[in-house]
Amino acid sequence: SSVMLASLPRTVSNYVQRVGRAGRLTGNALDLAFVQGRGEFLPRLGDPLSLINGAVTPPATYLSAEEILRRQYIAHLADSLARDPDAIHPRTTGTALAQP
Repeated sequence: SSVMLASLPRTVSNYVQRVGRAGRLTGNALDLAFVQGRGEFLPRLGDPLSLINGAVTPPATYLSAEEILRRQYIAHLADSLARDPDAIHPRTTGTALAQP
């Protein structure tokens, strides 16, 4: 699979997020960026590794945000059920979440 960019992202994390879409199915990817060879893009074209070398800081979350934690927990439960071929799949959401 491939990704074509019409501009270069300003940060390493944005670049990685955009080009990371390619190659998910097979592990092989072709990433192309068509940009002007002048202006703000010129320094990055001269040093292409600057686009991929660098730290990517994961997003932070507010752990006291009950709704976010609930949503993540439900997603974890659904993922666990989907991954286990021997799991008994509940008929209702309340049963899956252990609610009466």
